[in-house]
Amino acid sequence: MWSVDEVPPSVRPILPEVEAALEGVWGRIAALREPPPIRFALVADPSRALPGYGFGGFCGSAGRVRLSFDMRSPNLEAHLGEALERTVAHEVHHALRWAGPGYGTRLGAALATEGLAGRFVGQLYGSPPEPWEARVPPGGLGPWRARADAAFEDAGYDHPAWFFGTGEPPHWIGYALGYDMVGRHLERHPEATALSLADAPHGIFRDALRG
Repeated sequence: MWSVDEVPPSVRPILPEVEAALEGVWGRIAALREPPPIRFALVADPSRALPGYGFGGFCGSAGRVRLSFDMRSPNLEAHLGEALERTVAHEVHHALRWAGPGYGTRLGAALATEGLAGRFVGQLYGSPPEPWEARVPPGGLGPWRARADAAFEDAGYDHPAWFFGTGEPPHWIGYALGYDMVGRHLERHPEATALSLADAPHGIFRDALRG
């Protein structure tokens, strides 16, 4: 099992629920492959928690995941089950990708990394897209697919603008584009899965982005 090696006192009351979520994700992944070694850190940081959930995840390396909690969120308790598991699974896929090509420094790489993580959650749980992955319906992605294709290999892209709505693109458009792009690729390659593609170079998804 994974270890939780940082737990501040304010987060300790929900540690049993967090450990149960980690165990749930571990079990689902173990049915497919050996889970990667990861150390988890829990932090009390409302600024990094999604308001609708009361928590958020971040993975910046192959062996480390941070889970941030807003302990005062009225939505936290209701989402400490499968919703938390899905967040953990998303970050675990990031950890797998960090062990291969990494998150990436180009727009296309970020789209692939986020899209694969989202589709991995669906692979494990059979769940629909998360709100950030469905913020823009597939029918409204056309113009943004074209713009993302034009900037696909741009290493100077504005990540907050594409993924967090700090610029012209709609809020979370990067997540929606990545989820759609990887989904299209999987439809064309039914032998593949988000897990089997964890190490795939981002360039193989570009044709799917184009439609």
